[in-house]
Amino acid sequence: MSTLASGLDDPFKPLGVTVGVLLVLATVAVLAGAPWAVHQSIGPVVVQILGALVMGVIGVGLAYLSLTTEA
Repeated sequence: MSTLASGLDDPFKPLGVTVGVLLVLATVAVLAGAPWAVHQSIGPVVVQILGALVMGVIGVGLAYLSLTTEA
């Protein structure tokens, strides 16, 4: 059975994929906002970029787990 067809079996699969994709899009938005152009010092920029990258990794992981795990 297809992964997308079996996604309707578990109601949390589409939710997990949606939240994961939104986290990845938020990461892209943070990086597109160029935080290095707004802050005066490098400290807050590093923290914001690292936080965005961790958020992206969590989003990709959540989407991947939601699609591949069988309940």
